[in-house]
Amino acid sequence: MVRGIQNYYQIATHINIDCQKIGCAVNTLIKNRLNASRKGRKLTKAEKARYGKSKQLRYIADEPLYPIGYVQHKSPMNKTITAYTSETSEINIKLLHQPLYRRSIEYADNRISLYNAQKGKCAVTGKDFEATEEIHCHHIKPKNKGGTGEYENLILVTETVHKLIHATRPETISKYLQDCEPNIEKLNNLRKLAGNEILS
Repeated sequence: MVRGIQNYYQIATHINIDCQKIGCAVNTLIKNRLNASRKGRKLTKAEKARYGKSKQLRYIADEPLYPIGYVQHKSPMNKTITAYTSETSEINIKLLHQPLYRRSIEYADNRISLYNAQKGKCAVTGKDFEATEEIHCHHIKPKNKGGTGEYENLILVTETVHKLIHATRPETISKYLQDCEPNIEKLNNLRKLAGNEILS
């Protein structure tokens, strides 16, 4: 997850400032509660190239903890700059700290990765998520049909869209259609996979 955040946002200017703030809080926790060590297993070639020179690198149970604060701006290949804001960073942090409610760690990590991959937008309406409460993680293949919490089986949508995917009563569907402007084709694909009738 740390490498994913760094890879995605490293083309944003001043990314090191926000990540260093997060790093300070994380490093305090590591030092005071987790009894981390400065020594551990031999780093892989990729790990050594990325974090080998960092003085923030610590180990727990012989495994390295990648330092979130050890990241620098990297010029993009083209002219497009990632829209990285303090709000984006805040939502990432809130997603990280949301209770799992018996969900797996894989599910929690994938939810954060999806938020970044979808650029903070609902996959069906295309609108920006403005708060973590708006973000619903939908299983494309339902759990009752064997769907898992793997990255490929998850998609982030708003609460309204999530209700539209599962709604079966016409009055309920009509109500929620008035509350958002979904891409009907994308919505119907998700409804069909959920075992519900498509909408005209």
